[in-house]
Amino acid sequence: MMAATWVSGWRGTSIRVVCNNTLNIALTDSVKGKQKVSTSHSTVFKPNAIKSQLGLYEGAWDRFSNEMQVLSCTPVSAKDAYNLILELIATDDADPSAAEIRTTNEIHNLYMGGGMGADMAGKTAFGLLNAFTEYYDHHVGRIASNKLNSSFWGISNTKKLQAYDTIMSTFNAA
Repeated sequence: MMAATWVSGWRGTSIRVVCNNTLNIALTDSVKGKQKVSTSHSTVFKPNAIKSQLGLYEGAWDRFSNEMQVLSCTPVSAKDAYNLILELIATDDADPSAAEIRTTNEIHNLYMGGGMGADMAGKTAFGLLNAFTEYYDHHVGRIASNKLNSSFWGISNTKKLQAYDTIMSTFNAA
């Protein structure tokens, strides 16, 4: 008898899955390892039960949409944006290095209108998050494969997650 098998662990992602590797990464839970759920073809297929067993959260997109809505309605002054960027970039707030100041200025310039879609995001917490994301996805690194790896799993991913967490907590969107 044949059985259908799904392998997963929940890992929310707003990234469109474009290949099996992306799917595996999005569905792999690095803490728990992989979970298997099997169902025989002779049983009635219950997709909601399978989703529940896999730990898939149907409300993840709704939660993400609500968070982004709150951020897009939260104005952030240029000064507050600069200070938050500097706080996230500088290892020593009292004495940031020249490189940290340069990075802070580049992200702030994206926020102030130089970024892709900055005219649509405006001077909001959402626009600030987009500035960080654009900087770390498109302006860091020289080799495309290194940029991608860093953006998905490396330091760029870490920086984007730190920015997301800080912006969410600062503007009470969580």
